[in-house]
Amino acid sequence: MRQKAPIILILLLFAVGVGTLSYPLVSEWYNGRAQTTVIENYGSALQELDEEKYTALREAAREYNESLFGNVILTDPFDESAAAKSSGKYEALLDINGDGIMGIVRIPKISVKLPVYHGTSHEVLEKGAGHLENTSLPIGGAGTHAVLSAHSGLPTSALFTDLTKLTEGDLFFLDVLDETLAYRVDKVEVVEPADVSGLRIDPAEDYVTLITCTPYGINSHRLLVRGVRTEYEETLEAEAAEAKQIVWNWPYIIAGLVFLLLMVLFIIILLLRKKKTGRKSPNH
Repeated sequence: MRQKAPIILILLLFAVGVGTLSYPLVSEWYNGRAQTTVIENYGSALQELDEEKYTALREAAREYNESLFGNVILTDPFDESAAAKSSGKYEALLDINGDGIMGIVRIPKISVKLPVYHGTSHEVLEKGAGHLENTSLPIGGAGTHAVLSAHSGLPTSALFTDLTKLTEGDLFFLDVLDETLAYRVDKVEVVEPADVSGLRIDPAEDYVTLITCTPYGINSHRLLVRGVRTEYEETLEAEAAEAKQIVWNWPYIIAGLVFLLLMVLFIIILLLRKKKTGRKSPNH
């Protein structure tokens, strides 16, 4: 029985280690499937709309955007207590399926494809990208500046974790209603949470800013990745695909290697102790 105890202990430790290491991977896969389902449902709902409905939705969004000129208070997307209270009117804009989705954000370089929800509440930022209320709705046009935020470093979903890999010239896309909008990164900056000057509207420009917390694990600042509108062509998709990078989840890879190393050392120690005990045993 004593000889079996170390084996049972090793098996238990191995099971606990595998469970601990696999949890983030399984959770990320599960959340990825959930996001894919939401995106597919959005696409199905779009197919049910006619041209008249598209026009009405876009016009209502345009009117909202025009109402923002000189009449807006911007806040840190990750400070829920400072966020503007959502109005029923805002929640209904671009919401074609009744599930709070206003579009899809795609960042090919870092393999991101997320639904964009209304608002930046804790619940929203746990499952996708959020649109910061009091910024332009993402329908494009001069004098618009939409702000989309998402978490970084969540163990259950990558979201905007790899936004740090974007540089000037990289492309990202918004699929909203029946149109794909293309944006090319023209500015990357790190600011204090209270500094919202980079999110303001320029009457002559069409901007979208992607924002997340930084640095990883500390979250004391905000990373702003701004894109300026560029005419969408299919060749841009190919260009974005060429820039795609392999994304390594280094925290979990390192944790896995450390765990395996400890397991190997533990087994070696057990074998050496067993061998030493065997030498001391009397011969029969």
